Amino acid sequence: MPPQPEDSNDFRAAQSCGTSVRATLTLADGKCCAGTVLELSQGGIVLELEGVSNAIAIGDKARVALTGECLSTPLLVNASVTSRSSRNDALVLQLVADDPRRLQASPTLRRRLSVRVAPRHDAPTLAELRPERDAAPVPARVLDLSRSGLRVEVELLDEGAIADCTRVHVRMLLASDPQPLEFVAEIRSRTLQGEHIQCGLQILLDQTEGREEVDRRLGRYVMARQVEGVLERKRSQAS
Repeated sequence: MPPQPEDSNDFRAAQSCGTSVRATLTLADGKCCAGTVLELSQGGIVLELEGVSNAIAIGDKARVALTGECLSTPLLVNASVTSRSSRNDALVLQLVADDPRRLQASPTLRRRLSVRVAPRHDAPTLAELRPERDAAPVPARVLDLSRSGLRVEVELLDEGAIADCTRVHVRMLLASDPQPLEFVAEIRSRTLQGEHIQCGLQILLDQTEGREEVDRRLGRYVMARQVEGVLERKRSQAS
């Protein structure tokens, strides 16, 4: 059963755009390079640049001009490079806007459903669900997640411990993140799949301690997996 995404505060280019959104980066030294926007999310931009060397460094500041048929005038955003990946003659950059409101306020960007990503096959993500913070944990495997929710799989017999719960405390360790994430979530759906139960969870940030940190780390992971997904697709197409 496909995941049911929940509303989020993420944004992307309007689907009504006739062509892809293009971007022109102007670096601090005046150098300009052009590319295609792969993702626009809350405060973040993922770009693919063709024929560009790795001279763009992590931490570099850039002025990004976004253009496209859905943009009556270019949208200018100041941002910093936070991630860089290369494949053949293409460079994929992740940038974080200095002022996220510049992206959110644009009338040409529409509110959208939260992007969901799946953990890497070689790095499964495990979680623990507890009806109360000090209760015995129910082990779960994360199938996919976003900044607003996740889909997990639990053993059929284990699900009985949370059968009467609508709210659970979640403890989850993301790949390459040394500290576990802990947050409160609402169980929105339960589906029998063979000998397992798949549960759809909505993250309740307003009931979570350190919610800004939880949201930041989830967003960082989701965007990193998006970049990895782009590179995986390019490798698949090249093979």
